[in-house]
Amino acid sequence: MSAKEVNLRAKLGRNAASSKPTTRASVPASPAPIPPVDEDDLVRKEVRVRPDQVTRLANLRRRINKARTAAEKGLDASEKSPSMTDRILARVALDYLLEHEDDLQGWTEQDLLTSLRNAKD
Repeated sequence: MSAKEVNLRAKLGRNAASSKPTTRASVPASPAPIPPVDEDDLVRKEVRVRPDQVTRLANLRRRINKARTAAEKGLDASEKSPSMTDRILARVALDYLLEHEDDLQGWTEQDLLTSLRNAKD
């Protein structure tokens, strides 16, 4: 983990490294890094979200961008990370969901969310 990532995690109030060991056999201990993808190579997929999700997503995006800006203060533009967007956060959430697909149980949104929350990492 780079110093920049540790600083950003500290600014966000998160642990620099997870203390929970991964015990699932279907998810590798260190998932392969996601290769950079050009925006033009992504497939458009619309999703409808609740008003509270819109608000919380925007707050999270702003908090991450504020922490990123503070952590990267004084860096050259070429060294700075791109701004966080709602689209990036949605892709992260989707990747997390798919990494835990074996833990999903149920037929409703609430059932699936409950099973995901109860999954052991």
